[in-house]
Amino acid sequence: MLVRKLALLTLFIGSYFTSVHAQRFDSVLQKMYDVYPIEKVHLHFDKLMYSPGETIWYKGYVTANNLPTDVSKTLYVDFLDDAGKLLFHRTGPLAVGGSGGQFEIPLEYKGASITVNAYTSWMMNFDTAFIFQKTINIIPPQESMRASKLAKQASQKEQADKLAQVMAAPTNIQLQFLPEGGQWVNGLQGKMAFIAYDAFAKPFAVSGIIKTNTGTVVDSFKAKHNGMGVFTVTPQAGTTYTAYWKDERGKEQQTALPAAVNNGVNLAVTGTNERRNFLITRTDDAPESQRKMVLMAYMNQQLVYRAKIDLTKQSTLGGSIPVSELPTGVLQITLFDANWAPLLERVTFVNNNNYSIDVQAQLVVKNLTKRGKNLLEIKMYDTIGAHLSVAVTDADIPYENANTIYSQLLLAADVRGKVFNPTYYFDNTSEEAKDYLDFVMLTHGFRKYNWQALANNIYPNIQFKKDSAYLSVNGIIRGVSDYEYRLAENITIILQAKDSSKQFLILPIQKNGTFQDSKMLFFDTVNVFYQFNKNTSLASRANIVIGNGLLPWPEKLYSYQSKATLLDTSGMAKQRFWADEQRRLLKLIEGTTLEGVIVKSKPKSAIETLDKKYASGLFAGDAQAFDLTNPRDARALGAQNILQYLQGMVAGLQITGAGNMGGTGASATWRGSQVQFFLDQTPTQIELIMNLPVTDIAYVKVFRPPFFGGSGGGAGGAIAIYTKRGGGDAGSVPSKLSKVRLAGYSPIKEFFSPDYSQKQEEEVSDVRSTLYWNPYIKLDAKNKRITVPIYNNDFSKRVRIVVEGMNEDGQLFRFDKIVQPGDN
Repeated sequence: MLVRKLALLTLFIGSYFTSVHAQRFDSVLQKMYDVYPIEKVHLHFDKLMYSPGETIWYKGYVTANNLPTDVSKTLYVDFLDDAGKLLFHRTGPLAVGGSGGQFEIPLEYKGASITVNAYTSWMMNFDTAFIFQKTINIIPPQESMRASKLAKQASQKEQADKLAQVMAAPTNIQLQFLPEGGQWVNGLQGKMAFIAYDAFAKPFAVSGIIKTNTGTVVDSFKAKHNGMGVFTVTPQAGTTYTAYWKDERGKEQQTALPAAVNNGVNLAVTGTNERRNFLITRTDDAPESQRKMVLMAYMNQQLVYRAKIDLTKQSTLGGSIPVSELPTGVLQITLFDANWAPLLERVTFVNNNNYSIDVQAQLVVKNLTKRGKNLLEIKMYDTIGAHLSVAVTDADIPYENANTIYSQLLLAADVRGKVFNPTYYFDNTSEEAKDYLDFVMLTHGFRKYNWQALANNIYPNIQFKKDSAYLSVNGIIRGVSDYEYRLAENITIILQAKDSSKQFLILPIQKNGTFQDSKMLFFDTVNVFYQFNKNTSLASRANIVIGNGLLPWPEKLYSYQSKATLLDTSGMAKQRFWADEQRRLLKLIEGTTLEGVIVKSKPKSAIETLDKKYASGLFAGDAQAFDLTNPRDARALGAQNILQYLQGMVAGLQITGAGNMGGTGASATWRGSQVQFFLDQTPTQIELIMNLPVTDIAYVKVFRPPFFGGSGGGAGGAIAIYTKRGGGDAGSVPSKLSKVRLAGYSPIKEFFSPDYSQKQEEEVSDVRSTLYWNPYIKLDAKNKRITVPIYNNDFSKRVRIVVEGMNEDGQLFRFDKIVQPGDN
């Protein structure tokens, strides 16, 4: 189980220790943990290369202080073109830190890439450099033969001109030097880290020499891993240092090293296993405030180590921080002077391999022939509930697994700037890889506290509050006196969905003219009709603004950076093949009469028909369902209420007081937790359900716990009740009511998985490059195993299976395997 609370180790070295200051900083960190939790986002995509017209499927995983977030209820995902223009702003509800969705790439899209940003509104209060960002390559269909031929006939002169322009342009290589701890001190030996990368954020294998301002060569440097390296040098007073190196074109370049300070202290941190060793050294003329200091180490905003550093009688002092009992993640180390001002900061990565769920995934039946049936089995050996996402795709389409759920949530989301191939540091357990990971820690920025502000009780400015609910219907009345809306007292609101289902609300108007119901959950758009029962003319005279509580696209709140990537041409060819086949098929269908295509599929059952009509979003799919539309259902006719109807029908569901008048004292529990009720997919109370005539109910779905659409993780499961609608059942809305349109969560599209076990007569090719996608697979103590049928398409010879997931304790899971003929 992941360590939630971290034990504090306090080390006294010498006699100096200010308990008052220490307690203040302890309480500061505790407040930051409790009140200002850090959220991190990871998106699992079905694949990472698409063509116009295809659908990008994704599953979002969000943590707060490394546990499934309970801070936010909504995940925002923005899709931007390669010029930074917004294509789509998507919203989805979060349950146990998970949220799925999709984006259909416009068929006419001409860009080479799409950038995906994912975040919560809470994350917008802090440094937006840490939001999730991923650039996805878009491969257009194959050019026509004539266009291809013309493209190959580019003149040698044009090619020479382009080469000359590249050679004349400034170098695309960025080279940075960063002293350990943040400063270089004259007369003290210290580490100088460096990193070099190109315009595509790819590493550059830099090498060169270091010269002083007098021309003396003091050292050489050469990147050891992904453009990074470290060298040690002792700077001297009155001397400056410059790196001389050659760029990607062989041209000589110069980069000045950071200036050294004349006096002070430096901090060296070593060690990659059970301990982190530190060494603090001062100059002989260091200020008095830098002779008595405090070293603190903290992780996930919790203090784990504190040591007093007394250098009044010596110039060097070392110590050791035990890390074997810590969770996996970034450990921050800060050295404070005698006035508790931060002097030096260093981060180091701790990997105790305690972050994964005990889950096994394997293909128990393999059939890679045309439309062959495969069976994927997923088994969990833990007892803590988990949710997973599964993608099965053609394995010949390039899949960059450089950043996974492990590397994103444990490493990349905690450092500033792109970490190239962060998965390497989790897949490779060698000592060399651990040393290279320390290069990342030395060369990338990290989340920093404004310690001086915090010491003065100045905390982050919160513009966006934590989500207390999913959606809301909220509004404000403007343009009239407060007497007018006080006279009205209430506003009556009718929400009408596209399927004509309705919900009625009567909301009190507050003294400031606002009204709100924050317990809403709906998808797509609804019509909002409203009227005032008293002072009825107010609707025509006032300006009434109604919203849903969601965050609009925060265009000005974060900067956009396009990070195009270089691609493997054979993989591009395979993606183009899929795009060409899909275009050909689309044209065939568009140009064929209905009589020309015969498609026969399995007829839908009554339950499937009801589910398609009533359920949407998180409510669609797997549940124990009941059809109450049969007028001869004796059980429905004899039940006083829906709980009485369900009593004894669902294993594990405990219902008491179903016969109580008015619902007083009635309850429904599952595994000791209260069941959550939804009426037409909107949260409601059990008393309302008890008073709803069974004859008004069309359909009921009972979801086993956990239910991802419920609050608090849905530990007690949920019961969704749908009232009859359509065909005159729902009635009509009076035309005299005022009306506005209100957006809900973005619609969730169901991934189509064909069932070729059923006989099908059709002539249409199966050109799906994604064979299977499911973002909502649930496992728990009672349901530890699931088997998923997956049918091949008409062309794939190899498939890639990727499974990612997270449990209720924040532990993670990742499975990635290519399956091909001949494998055992």
